[in-house]
Amino acid sequence: MKLPLRIALVASALGLGAALVWLLFASPRTGVGTSSAPQVDSNGAQSLTAAQNAPSSAPSFKPKAAQDDPADAPQEDVSPLAPELNSDRFPAQHDVDVLHTLLRQYLRRLGRREALPIGNDSDLAKVLGGQNPMKYATLPANHPAFSPDGRLRDRWGTPYFVHPVAPGSFEIRSAGPDRKMFTSDDLIADPTGGSAQ
Repeated sequence: MKLPLRIALVASALGLGAALVWLLFASPRTGVGTSSAPQVDSNGAQSLTAAQNAPSSAPSFKPKAAQDDPADAPQEDVSPLAPELNSDRFPAQHDVDVLHTLLRQYLRRLGRREALPIGNDSDLAKVLGGQNPMKYATLPANHPAFSPDGRLRDRWGTPYFVHPVAPGSFEIRSAGPDRKMFTSDDLIADPTGGSAQ
């Protein structure tokens, strides 16, 4: 055998040996005190141990949750009316009218897309905050109308009353300064788009 051929064979054997050693020591362990290295029987065939067949208790990779994915994060498409909601620069009646307008704009934009129903102020807070099929937030996340518990609150800190009247038609009510719902000082956005007191 020629010398270059012997050197090539020795180098190949060393490379193969190094690769096997790396595979044996770099593969994860499946349990305490068990080796993940393949066992060789008397015939020279490899066999897996029971520990290698058992599921690993090591944590596996899990994809990020949808809300952690930047592509799924709401994009702010803040309405020009957003700064007017609960603003001292406008009368209190304006608040329910603005909220009603924002809701109508959302429903127009939603079109025929499937979406979760809106049954109360928390549902409305979600869709206006960006939890909707379009993933557009018409109110910024830091808007003062959003409470830490995910409610939409009026300028006196009371949750708005959002009542579906018919498909695509809602009554929005503020409890007013007395903070008691269904009293004479309530502020109401009429489902037809007008306002009533």
